[in-house]
Amino acid sequence: MASIDDVSHDVARLLDALIRMKPDGMTPGMGQVGSFPGLVPRTYWAVEKGREASANILTAVTQINTLLNAVNEVTLGRIETNTSNGETALSRVEIAISAANTASGQSLAHIGSILEQVLSFLPTVREDMSELRVAVESVSSDVQSLSAKLDAIQQGNTNLNAKLDSLKLEIQALPH
Repeated sequence: MASIDDVSHDVARLLDALIRMKPDGMTPGMGQVGSFPGLVPRTYWAVEKGREASANILTAVTQINTLLNAVNEVTLGRIETNTSNGETALSRVEIAISAANTASGQSLAHIGSILEQVLSFLPTVREDMSELRVAVESVSSDVQSLSAKLDAIQQGNTNLNAKLDSLKLEIQALPH
């Protein structure tokens, strides 16, 4: 990028090519036929204004460049901070997932051992259930047998009550 001094030097060379002295001085040919006395001063001042505008633009661009560099540094700092925070959060998530995997692995191993115990216990439960079923059927048949006997006893009681009633009537019918 060209500096202000480079711009001034280039403009001065152009001005020197157009005129050999400042516009308030005299140049050869002024007042002669075919010369344009007002043209040289106007050209000089226009070029001088152009040089000042170029210098101002160059200064503004330099200042803007400095500001943009500062903004870029701040923005990059924020991006780096956010990236660092993201990496830290990702690391924490990875650690949490690893811990959860370990814990769930231990839990699954414990559940597996309990299931193995249950599976080894199930055949004995089935045998016990079969024995219990036989015992219940035996008790059920005993209850039916007792129920039949009870029915017979109740029938016998009913018959005895009827005989007692008839005996009472006979006793009452006897002379006193």
